[in-house]
Amino acid sequence: MKRFGIFFGGVAVLAAATGAAAAVQGSGAGSVSTTYDSSAENAVELLAGPERFAWQRPDRLLRLLSIRKGEKVADLGAGMGYFTSTLSSIIGHSGTVYAVETDPELLKHLEIKAAGQDFDNTIVVRGSETDPNLPEDALDLILTVNTWHRLGDRRPMREAVSRALKPGGRFVVVDWHLGEIAIAPPVERRLPREELIAEMVADGWTVTTNSRLLKYQYLLIFTPPAP
Repeated sequence: MKRFGIFFGGVAVLAAATGAAAAVQGSGAGSVSTTYDSSAENAVELLAGPERFAWQRPDRLLRLLSIRKGEKVADLGAGMGYFTSTLSSIIGHSGTVYAVETDPELLKHLEIKAAGQDFDNTIVVRGSETDPNLPEDALDLILTVNTWHRLGDRRPMREAVSRALKPGGRFVVVDWHLGEIAIAPPVERRLPREELIAEMVADGWTVTTNSRLLKYQYLLIFTPPAP
């Protein structure tokens, strides 16, 4: 089974605010990045440091989504919780964030953080490659960043995401552009934007936003097919 977690030559870096140690994880398929696998320290910096902030633009990305207090949202492929933490702050105590992961070590890391004040409105969920295990007709928004390309047959997950969204809910996919991007997976492992749009539209989804906000990634917002 593929895992959502970030790969660094077979090592998942779980450092960040809690100071958790690095732990072995991955499918054995090798590194998906030619840059992140240089060292654990470098990986942490690229994942959570100022360099990532510069190209990921999490503040502008989340502002574009206009998420409101009290909403229920999911971070699909939450990893170390890079977006989960900010989502938790935005929605406040009256909202809920579902941090979905498949990798056991990353799940442990998220659970530790969820027990702290930064994640007191967060539920950590163990998902699979075909089902995020989210409640049905419950979520206002599902966000997935640098994860969707990892899935093999994406249809089961599309259907599960559709079931989890409320009427009018939004599914946000942020994933890598093609072209020469040192921090991205090899080109053959990426999912072209046009291919993603075509398969979503073919399944009845509607593209509501096709943003060029990000330098290395496309940002697409979809609404699910009518029931």
